[in-house]
Amino acid sequence: MPFNVFTCLLLLAIQVCSFEPTTLPQFSRQKVENKLITLHATENDNGATATLTLDGGAVVSTDPLPFVSDEFLVSFLEDTSNRNLLASAGGERPLEAIKLTSDLLKTWQDACKELGAQIPDETDSVIKVRTSGINFPGLQLESTAFIGIKGNASNENQVYEFVLIQDENKVKGLPPVVWIFNKLTGSEGKGNGNNQSTSSLTTLAYKKISESEVLFTTTSRLVVNVKFPAFLLKILPTNKEKAEETGAKSITKVLEKDVNLAVKAFGKAYREKAKNESATTLLHNQ
Repeated sequence: MPFNVFTCLLLLAIQVCSFEPTTLPQFSRQKVENKLITLHATENDNGATATLTLDGGAVVSTDPLPFVSDEFLVSFLEDTSNRNLLASAGGERPLEAIKLTSDLLKTWQDACKELGAQIPDETDSVIKVRTSGINFPGLQLESTAFIGIKGNASNENQVYEFVLIQDENKVKGLPPVVWIFNKLTGSEGKGNGNNQSTSSLTTLAYKKISESEVLFTTTSRLVVNVKFPAFLLKILPTNKEKAEETGAKSITKVLEKDVNLAVKAFGKAYREKAKNESATTLLHNQ
């Protein structure tokens, strides 16, 4: 978290331009469960538009970590610098807290109702994160995600909820590729466009698996609906089924990469601070 939503659209543009997305690295030390992202296209009655729905998720857990005390656990979870590791791909993405305006709060609340997440209020936090720049032959994309965070460090089943509120995007590159991208998004180079809707929810939970160990688990879900001119389906350099399969695999890997980076950094920060806490306690007891 966050996942660059417009990566999904880039993959479609790349398919049209006969470019293959780069395979992303795996993180074998983490435990990963991936729900297959489904991608389908349907044309309306007059054949003018097509809609694609992408729905995917990942569940990633840390290795067992040392349990120090309930007080230490709550203190660690209430530290926003630790929390922000989960929203910035482990500190890889620039992040800053912003003011929660009434418009942002309303948009956030609406998103939570659709996702079944907790409804936020004025006391909750919003951050903006600049996602990784996407560079493909002929196309460059910069995206900023606005994410709402609701937390309760004492609730082991739902410590944090991260909800995507909205995106701001800038795209530049070769005119034909940019044109395809703008057609996919409906943006025509201005903002996010009206051809896509996106919802994203990431949660953090923990569980004491023994008297001396604790396990953290992050669960992420992303749903993207994209409407675009149906003729683009006809000019793909492969059949629709193959394009769907390739796109689904690429999107899964992008989502998995960010979640793994976040969980790995979060677990590392916890282990280091737990070690320091134990050393301090031992010193005081001598």
